[in-house]
Amino acid sequence: MSAAVFANDENAYTRRFQDWRRWLKMGILDVACPMAYSTDTEVFRKQIEIASSTAHMNRRQVWSGIGAYRIPADSTIEKIKVARLLGTDGIILFSYDFTTITGPLNPQGDYLEQIRRGAFDSQTAPK
Repeated sequence: MSAAVFANDENAYTRRFQDWRRWLKMGILDVACPMAYSTDTEVFRKQIEIASSTAHMNRRQVWSGIGAYRIPADSTIEKIKVARLLGTDGIILFSYDFTTITGPLNPQGDYLEQIRRGAFDSQTAPK
């Protein structure tokens, strides 16, 4: 069972009725997908770090949700690298539609190609 959850665990619990940390501990969730859509990489890091430590302590997985629709490709690549350093089990880019259209954050319309080159190319991806 997986769930996309609000990344700020305190806000998720007190205002959204999502006690995802407890759900991971109880085994209700196998995978938590925190929607860490902050444009600030340090905020992203802290949110994913909490989710990752909770999940891994309980032998569960975390897939880092990255708000690609809010940030340029280089910031998405930066967050993918942070997620990998924190040992997350995967990443999710939201939203696919954004990555395929030309716009202010995607002027050449090659967002996914930039991500591939910067984070998944054999020269840049971890071995």
